[in-house]
Amino acid sequence: MLNAIKLSSREIEALTWAAQGKTYHEIGLIMGVSFGTIKTHLDTARFKLGAVNLTHAVAIAITYGHIFMTEEAKVKREEFTEELNEQLYGEMVAIRYNLSR
Repeated sequence: MLNAIKLSSREIEALTWAAQGKTYHEIGLIMGVSFGTIKTHLDTARFKLGAVNLTHAVAIAITYGHIFMTEEAKVKREEFTEELNEQLYGEMVAIRYNLSR
């Protein structure tokens, strides 16, 4: 069960910064540790989560509540979802119209 996996506080912090688009170097500067230490934290978290890459690890961590999306990211997701739903609805209407002819 992925939400039962224990990530260290440093792994969670590094994943949180990675989720915001920070590079390993930037995360190291923010957290006050070396590039190698950040790589170790993120690789360990990725391994614990069973992820194939860092992006996958971030997605799993968000999905299972290890890290949380920022409010800005939530707003962008909602806007994107709304636009996508409108587009899909328009396509469905067009398909139904063409099928009824």
